[in-house]
Amino acid sequence: MKHVMVIDDERDILTCLDEALSAEGYRVTPVVSGVEALDLLATEAPDLVILDLRMPDMSGIEVLHSLRRTHPKMPVVVCTGLSSYRTDFDIVSGNVAAFLEKPLDLDVVVATVRKFVGPGTQARVAAPPESPHG
Repeated sequence: MKHVMVIDDERDILTCLDEALSAEGYRVTPVVSGVEALDLLATEAPDLVILDLRMPDMSGIEVLHSLRRTHPKMPVVVCTGLSSYRTDFDIVSGNVAAFLEKPLDLDVVVATVRKFVGPGTQARVAAPPESPHG
């Protein structure tokens, strides 16, 4: 199962992304701070990271720099409500796979994740058809 780590200090966003990506069959690790994310990334290697740029404990750019030292090829999708970050050197230089602006469109997020790591395993199994003799 493909593993996606979502790093965002907004718990509502974490919940929405966790539910949307889990429904598509991805294993999701929601993380509420940059410091916690770096601790987890020391022992885990998700297939993709979704990273908010503005967090209270450390900026997403700081997380990105640390992440690149330990996981140089891991796809990172940056999301933020501040479009001014689009011109940041780390973003335009190819250090991130994609840039998504908040408010996030869940369909776009899922499509972006699928683009970089492939489809998740479908978590939902269809119920068997009812027997006509039932």
